[in-house]
Amino acid sequence: MGVRFHRHFRRYDDRSRHDSQLVRRLVEPPLQVIGKWSHSKETANNMGRRSRQTTRQSARRQAKRGTPRSSRRNWSAIASAGIILLALVLFGVPALGHRTTTSATSSTTGQEIPGKTIDGTQCDAGMHVDYHVHAHLTILASGKPILLSPYAGHNFDHDCLYWLHAHDASDVIHIEAPHTIIPTLGQFFDVWRQPLSRTRVARARVHPGQSMKIYVDQKPYLGNPRHIQLHAHTMVTIEIGPPFEYPRPYNFHGL
Repeated sequence: MGVRFHRHFRRYDDRSRHDSQLVRRLVEPPLQVIGKWSHSKETANNMGRRSRQTTRQSARRQAKRGTPRSSRRNWSAIASAGIILLALVLFGVPALGHRTTTSATSSTTGQEIPGKTIDGTQCDAGMHVDYHVHAHLTILASGKPILLSPYAGHNFDHDCLYWLHAHDASDVIHIEAPHTIIPTLGQFFDVWRQPLSRTRVARARVHPGQSMKIYVDQKPYLGNPRHIQLHAHTMVTIEIGPPFEYPRPYNFHGL
């Protein structure tokens, strides 16, 4: 009886251990899954808390700095537009009015004036043949010639020629106008944009110990060189010296 009970108890004990192992095998995997899920959920919650903390910290820093960058960019754009509008009001409207006035003047006169009139000398598109004569100018500074610019009297901004101009470095002054005119040497220097007086001629200047001598048609001229009248074949010589030399006649070669 005791041996049988012992065997039965041993058999029961073995079965209990087997059942415990079976239960452990069945229960442990779900528990592991649940544990992993709980750990993942806790990690996600931690990450969420960190993200919210980072967002709040960024918002605090931005609040301390003041206006966001996007707002600053918007305000910058608005300020730039305001400056441009103010510039148009200050400068654009007068310019528009000037353009309208110019157009009205051109339509009233029937022709457009290409360039600005300088000292009574107009600038027209093309060359005139109604009145076309020539004069000659010689400039000597300490015995060295100063040649006329071949572009004297040319207005390249408006593509026009003044009634007084030059075509080359031959020192010939071309007088071309729609009618007879008697210009002065001063008017030519004005369209040439060079100085002319009793002490200056073009880039030359009378220095101490020097003087200026002027000849018109090989005769001494004592007046203001700006008042010298330019007729057909007028010859003008202006010298700063010494040295000085007597002016030579110029051959216009049929001009």
